[in-house]
Amino acid sequence: MNREGREKTNAAYQDAMKTVLSLATASLILPIVLVKTFASEGVPKDHITKSAYISWLLLFLSISACLLFFLASDKYLIILLGGTESILGHNFTLCEVENIRDCTVYVSIPCFLVGIISSFLFFRTLVAGGKPSSVR
Repeated sequence: MNREGREKTNAAYQDAMKTVLSLATASLILPIVLVKTFASEGVPKDHITKSAYISWLLLFLSISACLLFFLASDKYLIILLGGTESILGHNFTLCEVENIRDCTVYVSIPCFLVGIISSFLFFRTLVAGGKPSSVR
């Protein structure tokens, strides 16, 4: 693939990852909003279940991977345009940075999707009205 094609592909990746980052960030507050909306009694923290904590963890991992993606994507463009990039004395090749960038995509999107599923599982237990399970 030529340089122009690689730049366009990288830009398309960035657009997709911006969407994942925005959705994951917005979804972090989903369990709290659900508790405030649907919990009928008690302190909101008493209604938070393991599903909510798993959701937060996975969404945080997704956001972290997105941020690492943008770092790798910037380094990819610098190297692609003829520059050099080194971290802690290691000069990265285009292939290495591309692999890092791609791996962050493979981490971020599944973490986001499973995080959203965990949020829906939390919502289901909250709406069911049963006694929330204790996490302690």
